[in-house]
Amino acid sequence: MSNDPPTASNNVVQSIAVLRVDAGGAIAERTEREVVLLTWVAEGSWGVRDSFNNGATVFPGDLLRVTAGTGLTITEQNPSATEPARIVQLRLRPNQQGLIPGYEVRNFFPEEMELEPLLIASENLQGGVVNACASVQMFAVLITPAHSHQLAADSVPQIIVPAEGEVVVDGIKTQTAVTIPAGKQSLIESLLGGVVVLIIR
Repeated sequence: MSNDPPTASNNVVQSIAVLRVDAGGAIAERTEREVVLLTWVAEGSWGVRDSFNNGATVFPGDLLRVTAGTGLTITEQNPSATEPARIVQLRLRPNQQGLIPGYEVRNFFPEEMELEPLLIASENLQGGVVNACASVQMFAVLITPAHSHQLAADSVPQIIVPAEGEVVVDGIKTQTAVTIPAGKQSLIESLLGGVVVLIIR
């Protein structure tokens, strides 16, 4: 297990941020190019708007994809005046350059991810799954004190991201992203309650 900055064997995952944003808080306007942003909402709500007044507002269980492609100026914020927001945001290198800027949102329910990891994003177009527009697969699994998850070894490194709080990975408590090396299994547990964990490979 490593707490070094998350990496993948093909360098698709550029960064992972777990953010808690106060009511009304925002990320300053910025211009993005040739990047895919995947945002999972764990708590509250999250809004994205661009300079063309396009965008989306998303809620817990939603996965939002923003494809910047040829260039997109965006502002992100917690639209609630009273409730904080907690999100996980991935910056990914797209699988092709010059994509048309755009959005996609899909909602996933906790009961879908109770027994085994649920595929929520992939580069391969599948019904009910967000098109990641990048060479990754992203899963969500609900970890509870009664239901741990044994992460099987894979041929590439896997990244575990606690989206809603603290989990125990191979006996070590963590609230941040953890990289599991290629060829290694890992046990993910929760001591206190239900925690959605994202798995990226």
